[in-house]
Amino acid sequence: MLDTPTKPDLRTARFDAPTGKILLSGIDALVRIGLERKRIDTAKGWNTAGFISGYRGSPLGGLDMRLEKEKARLDKHDIVFQPGINEDLAATAVWGTQQVGLYQGAKYEGVFGIWYGKTPGVDRSGDALKHANYAGTSARGGVLAIAGDDHGCKSSSIPGQSEYNFVDAEIPVLAPSTVEEVLYFGVKAFDMSRFSGLWSAMTVVAELMDSTVNITIDPEGFECVTPEEKFDDLHIRLNDTPIDQEARLRQKRRPAVEDFAYHNDFDKFVFDTKKASLCIVTQGKAYRDVMQALQNLGIDKEKANKLGIRLYKPGLVWPLEKRRATAAMQNVSEVLVIEERRSLVETQLREYLCDLPGAHRPKIFGKTDRDGKTLVPDFGELNGDLVTKIIYGFLTTNQKTPTMKKMIKRLASQDNPVGERHKRTPYFCPGCPHNSSTKVPDGSRATAGIGCHYLAQYMPRNTTTFTQMGGEGASWIGQAPFTNEEHIFVNLGDGTYHHSGLLAIRQAVAASVNVTYKILFNDAVAMTGGQIVDGPLTPVMIANQLKAEGVGKTVLVGDDVAAMQSLGRYPSGTQFYDRIDMETVQKELRFIKGVTAIIYVQTCATELRRKRKRGLVPDPQERIFINERVCEGCADCSVKSNCIAVETIETEYGQKRRIDQLACNKDKSCIEGFCPSFVTLRGAKLKRPEPARNAHPVITDPVIESLKKDDVYELVLAGVGGQGVTSLSAMLSTAAHLEGLSVNAVDALGMAQKGGAVFTHFKMSKNAAKIVNARIGRGAADLILVNDMIVAHGPIIRPHAGSDKTAVIANTKISASAEVVGIRDFSYDKKGMSDDLRRSSKSYLEADTTDAVLKELGDTIYNNLVLLGMAWQKGHLPLSRNSIFSAIEIIGAKVDANKTAFELGRRMAAGENPTLLEKPDGQISVPALIERRYADLVLYQNKAYADRYKVVLAHIMKRENKVTGQAGDISRAAAQSLYKLMAYKDEYEVARLYSDPEFMKDIKAQFEGNMKIRVHLAPPIFARKNANGYPVKTKFPAWFLKSFGPLAKLKFLRGSRLDIFGMTAERIMERALRDEFEDLVKWGAEQLTLKNKDLVLELFKAPHLVKGYGHIKSQSVKGYERQLARLRQKIGAIELAPHSAAAAE
Repeated sequence: MLDTPTKPDLRTARFDAPTGKILLSGIDALVRIGLERKRIDTAKGWNTAGFISGYRGSPLGGLDMRLEKEKARLDKHDIVFQPGINEDLAATAVWGTQQVGLYQGAKYEGVFGIWYGKTPGVDRSGDALKHANYAGTSARGGVLAIAGDDHGCKSSSIPGQSEYNFVDAEIPVLAPSTVEEVLYFGVKAFDMSRFSGLWSAMTVVAELMDSTVNITIDPEGFECVTPEEKFDDLHIRLNDTPIDQEARLRQKRRPAVEDFAYHNDFDKFVFDTKKASLCIVTQGKAYRDVMQALQNLGIDKEKANKLGIRLYKPGLVWPLEKRRATAAMQNVSEVLVIEERRSLVETQLREYLCDLPGAHRPKIFGKTDRDGKTLVPDFGELNGDLVTKIIYGFLTTNQKTPTMKKMIKRLASQDNPVGERHKRTPYFCPGCPHNSSTKVPDGSRATAGIGCHYLAQYMPRNTTTFTQMGGEGASWIGQAPFTNEEHIFVNLGDGTYHHSGLLAIRQAVAASVNVTYKILFNDAVAMTGGQIVDGPLTPVMIANQLKAEGVGKTVLVGDDVAAMQSLGRYPSGTQFYDRIDMETVQKELRFIKGVTAIIYVQTCATELRRKRKRGLVPDPQERIFINERVCEGCADCSVKSNCIAVETIETEYGQKRRIDQLACNKDKSCIEGFCPSFVTLRGAKLKRPEPARNAHPVITDPVIESLKKDDVYELVLAGVGGQGVTSLSAMLSTAAHLEGLSVNAVDALGMAQKGGAVFTHFKMSKNAAKIVNARIGRGAADLILVNDMIVAHGPIIRPHAGSDKTAVIANTKISASAEVVGIRDFSYDKKGMSDDLRRSSKSYLEADTTDAVLKELGDTIYNNLVLLGMAWQKGHLPLSRNSIFSAIEIIGAKVDANKTAFELGRRMAAGENPTLLEKPDGQISVPALIERRYADLVLYQNKAYADRYKVVLAHIMKRENKVTGQAGDISRAAAQSLYKLMAYKDEYEVARLYSDPEFMKDIKAQFEGNMKIRVHLAPPIFARKNANGYPVKTKFPAWFLKSFGPLAKLKFLRGSRLDIFGMTAERIMERALRDEFEDLVKWGAEQLTLKNKDLVLELFKAPHLVKGYGHIKSQSVKGYERQLARLRQKIGAIELAPHSAAAAE
């Protein structure tokens, strides 16, 4: 017997509680389906087992991980979970479970099977699904196929809808609308499958799978009525012919399904109005949008009766059970069908309409209205606000009430599209192997496929087009005979290679095309959550497989050559290269005829981080640090690494780059940027926050107004993947559940694995019936917690804010986004984003919670709890502190730190430390700025050199004061630019800045431990050159740092005949740029008028374009020269001292 705990805790209750209210996610519901089926069978005295197989993919991306985590529980219930290497093989394996009883040796009376996959998996499995369904199920087995559809194309290559795939295979389709229905429909689906002999299918969407709700487990809800059996030969058998299978399916099994559906409660009348003139029919997710729309319009059951509206919701959407469907249409004049995407129910209703007497045939509308115009869209997703407008527009004039008109007017006022100043787009994670592996040499191009590397299409990688999973490179076979292009690269992830991609390589070999496959071996399927590849797969295996398939030259490239070589026995002649040589390798392979391959070996950054945290792999005790004074802000490090952990930082010397130490994965590719500002710190550890020395004063608890009976509290959380948004969602759901409130939280993940937007819609109420939809409507949020300003200010979040009700609590610190990668002088419009949110809300509070949480807790993962604490202290969250803390304890992750973060937020909101709240940036006066830079130039060279600076600036200050009344922005720009060009960073200056005590002070402010500091330089005389002829940096030993002091003291040689460094083309160019700008400042002062002051200001700002070192600086000077030429022409011709950027090349 299976013993179930009588009083399970919250975490085990979701799977084991026999009755009562539990907190359940959509994914958990899928896991519980099999467990519940086994319990019911056992209670009947049946000896059954279960088998689950499929392939991951959003919105089912986390199902396999959950099943793996619950392995012990599955084992106890005789359920085997065996992931498929692809979907059709998994479907075939599930087919096999129904054949167990056909042969001797069966250990169970039946095996129930569950198959899962997202829409593309259903597409590719069509043949297997059709054959298996035709063959049938066993009497005590049964099969449920679960399809995850992505209607909105949030994490897919095309939008998905699976119903018609199942219809084509003649598999009955269930469409649950709630997590509760996912569980109950799923369990009953096996009864239907066993009774009819057919497979059953269930379609689910992200809104269900990523939801958490509390539901009441009622054992009676799982019970089914078994109709009288009209046929006795419905189940699977040996030696069955295809024609017999088809006849049995259509003449016996399908009628059995409809009979079963009629006797059970898949379909229901929500509003069973007897004297109805209009019947609204809806199914699946659209049902919740309809219920939200009806609630918006003030139409409840009583109002529907008065208005003559019937509401019918089929759960079995194919085949539509005819008796109930026909009854729904009887005695009404019109039927309005609301379903997402292509019509399925509407089509069947039209078919059934023909059987009604002519006088009783209503008119059916859905995809089109009474005038034949589009009504319910057949693309994209529906939402409650859109459906509100659809239903309102369909009602007659007599049915429309003042309340409805007021709602429509409010929605109309919010119809204006919400603009965005910045956009949060998915991107490769910090340290992602694809940052390096997806680059191609100039003159070549690549194609993408399914996987994280798909994102390379949206980066400057000359990578365009993609194929379905497993078709990578096959499109080139159709292009190659008809183009003069001789070769392409094809990116192929290791997960896809194992899934089906090897067949594409086989086809390319057969077609004898010239192509290089870049097989990206990351040791994880990162796009869907970081699962390991199903089954054994190593670089050695891939290399030998490619050799056996007839692939020509195969090369391995990676971040650890010795580790690659030690993995096993490779084919003879296999070559190994460090990733720094990737471009050289590609240039060689693109000229080799036939199919070649690069196996790029580097562990997925996210998985590597997880393994390090769990102690599964060593965590290198080395950190990367940028000396911000040496940094020129040229962004070459960002270009080379493509890494968003290289963030921008505004300093008094201009914009620089800094390593986000918490995000950095120690990939170290940023060091390849041609710049001497990088150092590595061996033995460094991030400095731990110092505990508070003084006790914090007691904060008075806020007055929190409790929810009234029918109130629905609506909260939006906005952030980025990896910030813990979904963790906070789970914590809030638990806290509300503990208070006895009904909860519905839906997490929108999309491309969260790759730093995309993540947000949660959270609702709670004392009255479960009032939470009719998971999504929050426009202007309906009570509270929005903003952990990412970019996500929150744009069209994803801001429309939910209402100026009449919404409180917004925002973190002003912005995590680096894709926008900043490789872009010089990029800055976020923080003020604009703040203003957007402030104008859209009733109350607005912002703070740099990141700075506060780093000082107190040392990790930005606690930001959300700080924001929550701020909201609670301001009285915006109707939950008790005890419930919040109990939820933190139940979840059990970093309990003390999370509580501390919550209390920190309370203190910030209470104003204990007002300096934590964001303040406008100040700006020092022009004279003060000049004095600072004067002092800097004295240190740079000497007093005479600094005096020269002041003499030049005196011209423009005097002139600007005369023309505009003060020495302001123009003089400021001249002072900043002249300093920049005078204090060019030659070897003496770089040495001085490294010798400056401020350098070590900055390091010790962030790190602790016994550190060895190593600099990365490309000395002009000794540096080796890469394939493009540019110098390559070398890591110098720790003692080399000591040489900077003596070198800095030789600055008196600068510009003299004894200055060996000053003889290089780069130094000659820098002196010419300085001298030219001195003349330019004097000339600009002479030309300045009120009419041209903006042009002169722009002219004096132009030197900010000059950035970097060596060839990077030379390239930037070309842009500077073009800018000067343009501005000179506008202001007036002038002959200045010539210089040559070309001399530095």
